[in-house]
Amino acid sequence: MEVNTLLPSRVTENKAHEGTPGKLLIENFNAMKKDWKVGSTGASWSGRAFISVAMLAAILLSGAGDHRVAVAAPRWLHASKGTIESAAVPRYCETDEDCNDGNACTEDVCDNHECVNTAIPGCVPCDPTPICPPLDVVFIMDTSGSMADEGVALCSGIAQVVDDLAGLGVSVSTHFLGITETPGAPFFECLTDDVATMLGGTVPGSPDPCGFPDAFSAHESWGPATAIVAERYPWNATAVRVIVPISDEGPCNGSFLDGCNDPGDDRDSISNAIAIANANNVNVSPITGTSADDCVITLATALAEGTGGVTFHSQDPDADLAAAIYQILLAECDPAPCDDGDPCTLDDLCIDGVCVGDSPGDLMIACREDADCPEEWFCC
Repeated sequence: MEVNTLLPSRVTENKAHEGTPGKLLIENFNAMKKDWKVGSTGASWSGRAFISVAMLAAILLSGAGDHRVAVAAPRWLHASKGTIESAAVPRYCETDEDCNDGNACTEDVCDNHECVNTAIPGCVPCDPTPICPPLDVVFIMDTSGSMADEGVALCSGIAQVVDDLAGLGVSVSTHFLGITETPGAPFFECLTDDVATMLGGTVPGSPDPCGFPDAFSAHESWGPATAIVAERYPWNATAVRVIVPISDEGPCNGSFLDGCNDPGDDRDSISNAIAIANANNVNVSPITGTSADDCVITLATALAEGTGGVTFHSQDPDADLAAAIYQILLAECDPAPCDDGDPCTLDDLCIDGVCVGDSPGDLMIACREDADCPEEWFCC
């Protein structure tokens, strides 16, 4: 492979060689030596011209002084203007990630430090902007000491999450409540009230097995708190209603004294929360903290699945909590419709920038023309 040296193209028309097309004059060569760089390929970019190693050697051996050197101009360089045309030049890369061209329908690969973006056959790109109603979101925070990291991550990261969603056209109204207390800074500074104080301590639905709000660890009882918020919070009538409980303990008095119980009072509090949430058209998407055990995660998952929400288990709140909240809220949106160009698919939707159609599957029957099909069907 030929090795070329990249030279800054401080060039003018070669007045000394007006009768020689394609010649350029490089001025004040010594002043530019500090800018020279060596490349291993023939790649170039705007504002730089090539000079071969052999030519460079000849220049350097010719002595000091203010050199004027004529070099043959490549085809993409206008001799008449001394400017470089924009050309399709491979992008330099270290990893495949460096080659992301923003098109979901290309395979982006870094090959020998050059980006190669290859179209994926049959793939139809689309605008991934989702269709979203306004969201009214209440965060219910377990304020025990073990939740300090999650509290800090929530309060410090939520503003950026809301801004990012607004950039997609998603309107989000957020509210932050403790369960029976509002400790404030430094760990829970975004909490504005607590569930028991704001909405009362009476749990709707089935008889409360947790003794809320007077039990010893009621500040960890996110099961009863979810039911109270679902039924009595002053929801925006035009928005989708979402509750995000955040805890690492059992939903009924935490894990005091006998741990998380499934079956038992913890499971009972979740069953009641599901019933009350569904009766009030509320989706619940719990986040479990870093020290949550399998019982807590299982019950959080049951609450999400029972109400149309999603769940997330945080392992490093500072690194993952904000991103999880973003995905939880984005899950309330619908993918944008699109057209994949295939007449044999239905309900085409934009999924991660790719238009995806749904095959009718066993509804399809063999045909040769539209007349072979049932009424309002067509042959494809």
